[in-house]
Amino acid sequence: MAETGLDIAVIGATGAVGADLVQAIARSSLPVARWLLVASAQKNHSRVDVGGDDILVLPCPDDAVPQVVLDDADLVIFATPSSVTRKLAPAVQDAGIAIIDVGGALIDQGSLAVPLAGVGIDEERFHEQRVTCSPSAPTVLAASVLRPLTALGLVRAQITALLPAGVVGRAGAEELSRQVVSLFNSADPPRKVFPEGLAFDVVSAVGTPVDDWTGAERRVSAELAALLRIPPPRLPVTLVLVPTFAGLSMGIHAQLTGERGAEQVRGALASLPTLTLADPMTSPKEAVGTAVAHVGRVRDDPAGLGVHLWAVADNLRFCASANVVAIAMQMWRNDLL
Repeated sequence: MAETGLDIAVIGATGAVGADLVQAIARSSLPVARWLLVASAQKNHSRVDVGGDDILVLPCPDDAVPQVVLDDADLVIFATPSSVTRKLAPAVQDAGIAIIDVGGALIDQGSLAVPLAGVGIDEERFHEQRVTCSPSAPTVLAASVLRPLTALGLVRAQITALLPAGVVGRAGAEELSRQVVSLFNSADPPRKVFPEGLAFDVVSAVGTPVDDWTGAERRVSAELAALLRIPPPRLPVTLVLVPTFAGLSMGIHAQLTGERGAEQVRGALASLPTLTLADPMTSPKEAVGTAVAHVGRVRDDPAGLGVHLWAVADNLRFCASANVVAIAMQMWRNDLL
């Protein structure tokens, strides 16, 4: 670590997640001495403006981590598809560099952390592999809302998440836009990212169901179970793709012990700096660009079975960037870098 701060590498720095993450770190109080920004050699990105500084983007030739990253980085953040992360991470680990994995591709080697929900780094496990994972966007939002309710006796939560096209990156938002234009012009829409189409429609299952639940749904349930200490069967998740460009929406039915209801839930959520109670409810579009989760429509179940609520957040700014910055800040403050 340089005397003036950290040498931070972001691999996938020009993608939707990586680009937002770099700017979020630049706005934070994390001391950055030098940026090591890396992107695919196939992409034509030579320089990126970060806080007024013109930063060179390093290519990843032959799908290998640039040597300067392995020699100098204090922290490497992977904002890449899972297959890329798993391919490149071993070299970084061999160099003894701390890793933050955005999306949980390395969950078999590191623990999940959602400081936004009060779940910090498992330092004992971190010292084994030097890997910490920021989970999927639906997990970050659901955990941020549900973790405070564990003090109220949360025993079960049923979650339906409405995912925007942008949850798969820029390619998703761009294809949705082209599909809309094509359908308006009576042309065949592109269907590479969304083979079944998405414009003016809803895709009711993200992935292929096996025994009625998709792998993505099971993954979110498992991530939440690890964070909330509640068995996965008590955290059923339905993931649905909707024709919006950005902004994650979520309906939650939380079951609590005793006589606790909507009033107690509002009280538990009202004082949290990462959440804002909204009435009328914030829309997904309005949430884009904000680094907090918005919660509203908190109401008692008519049959007395807990509380229903609605939550929205920016799938990039809150569910990815804000949580990764919080993880990096904990690493720095606790001398883990």
